Amino acid sequence: MTIDKKDLIDYVYGFKFTYKDYQMENFVIDTGITDAFRARQCVIEIENRYKLWEDSNFSLREQEINLKIAQRNRDNEKDELQKELYQIEVEKLEAAVIRTRARVKGLDDEINLLKSYLDKYAETIEDLDKILHDPKNERDYWVSRIGKQSAIDMLSYGKISSGNMDSITNMPSDDQEQVIAGAIKYTKKMEHGILALQDNVMKQLGNETPNRLLPDVNEEIDPAHEPKNLLGTSKPKTGL
Repeated sequence: MTIDKKDLIDYVYGFKFTYKDYQMENFVIDTGITDAFRARQCVIEIENRYKLWEDSNFSLREQEINLKIAQRNRDNEKDELQKELYQIEVEKLEAAVIRTRARVKGLDDEINLLKSYLDKYAETIEDLDKILHDPKNERDYWVSRIGKQSAIDMLSYGKISSGNMDSITNMPSDDQEQVIAGAIKYTKKMEHGILALQDNVMKQLGNETPNRLLPDVNEEIDPAHEPKNLLGTSKPKTGL
């Protein structure tokens, strides 16, 4: 048994393509790095989504009114051909209303989700305003951000990139030392952790009998994932 096409279209029409908890927390809010800038990121995201919500809500109200007008015109029309044209307009507006309602609801859900994260950092508007305007939070953010970027450079290339070194040299000397020392410490801890994981994986591989030479990256990271080849498709498109 397969999904009925009409049921699928009806479902997709009203589906909310919104950010979920894991994506929102790890790839939107946590880009702020520090708690103060996570709160700031929440505010930025709420502002952006509220603007979209406002525009979408106005559009929805206009569509609903235009739909009523089109229905009235259709019901009052005597000419059958003109009535059919009004019916087409009604159907188009009905579809638009469904899509826009889903958009408004999705944005509202995202705003509520962002607010739930923001509530972790500030209980009142006064608390929030203090967080956003405290100069120390600005300094802590840039030290953490440049330190993180430098650590990634060291893990990836063995040294801090020229771009991040240029940023570091623009900072006060005490902050320069903190950034570089923090990057080195993080890098060494990460390298130690990677080596420990490598040892564990090698021990596990020694007890496994592989059923193919090349592994699937998704399957290795998430064992519950459906096995696929390295190109990410169930069957190689090349036929090789």
